[in-house]
Amino acid sequence: MVFPTPYQQTRVPVRSAKQLMERSYLAKSDVYLDLLNLQNIARDPILGSPAQRLMSRQTRAPLPVSQQLLQPQVRSLPAVQKQLQLKWDTQKRFFDKSSKPLKSLACGQVVRLQTDKGHARLGHIHGPAKEPRLYLVEVDGVIYRRNHQHILPVKEPRPATPCPDAPRLVLTPTVGPAPPPPTVIPTAVFPRQLPPGLPMSSPTRPVGSPVVLPLPSLVFTPAKGGEAVSYRTRAGRVCRPPIRYGDFV
Repeated sequence: MVFPTPYQQTRVPVRSAKQLMERSYLAKSDVYLDLLNLQNIARDPILGSPAQRLMSRQTRAPLPVSQQLLQPQVRSLPAVQKQLQLKWDTQKRFFDKSSKPLKSLACGQVVRLQTDKGHARLGHIHGPAKEPRLYLVEVDGVIYRRNHQHILPVKEPRPATPCPDAPRLVLTPTVGPAPPPPTVIPTAVFPRQLPPGLPMSSPTRPVGSPVVLPLPSLVFTPAKGGEAVSYRTRAGRVCRPPIRYGDFV
């Protein structure tokens, strides 16, 4: 059967405290008064309130309380334990309606272990542990102890177990002559990229070799009346720097 873990049991009171604090924040009330009222609420006549089970009396609260309830009155311990066990059995009976027993895992069965990224690790059952619902799972030569709910049986081939005496293949760099440099293939230059009057081939430049083009000729125009220096490119475009940079020319 499925049983709650200690971590799940500790989450219940923490969740109740968080819900109470959230309701107090939404209602804009004092959270300490709400905790005090929660401690004074009786569960049933036998169990009483949490404050009565702890201190054998109720605590003072903003609500009117009888003076008899403020007097210490010890409750019967066997009666309280019997009533709590009855509450737990009732809760378990309703929980078991939708639960089913888990199938036991056989030795050598291929399973997957639950991790942060899902059931990502493949291994096989090494055997049951001494504790109930715990199994020893072997993954990559390492044995882990896991709960049944963290193990997923799969129909996959059993992974190969690494042999500790098997020689390991170690790749070492080979010492030898350096590899030859890569061959540089010259890029062909289209005729439209050549300046006028430059032939496609000449005795000093074979066909297919890269062509080094001259830099564009710049024609500078002197500044007039505080204006920035302008220049004209070979294509005929006039470039004028911004006037705000004229003091630095």
